[in-house]
Amino acid sequence: MPPVGRPFQPGQSGNPGGRKKSDEVRALAREFTAESIQTLADICRNPKATAPARVAAATALLDRGWGKPTQAVTVHKSPLEDLSADELQQIVAALAEDEGGDQG
Repeated sequence: MPPVGRPFQPGQSGNPGGRKKSDEVRALAREFTAESIQTLADICRNPKATAPARVAAATALLDRGWGKPTQAVTVHKSPLEDLSADELQQIVAALAEDEGGDQG
């Protein structure tokens, strides 16, 4: 039966080496760049591969070679952004006054 609670003594780490630094992980992953690109190209060219697999491989190749496509973003500005603090306080006071008048 596995130990219950804390399997390590106080002050003892379950991972004494700690996490690998992101630079180390990135460097290790980059060692597989050529092989990974070749694998994606093989999947892309394989007529027996499923259509979703071929599309995913093609997309990954294009994204890495040309960058992800830009996405248009529409920002709608609130009309309240142009008001001063005093104008906003007047609106809040008017709304509070209206709410108080509805009771009764």
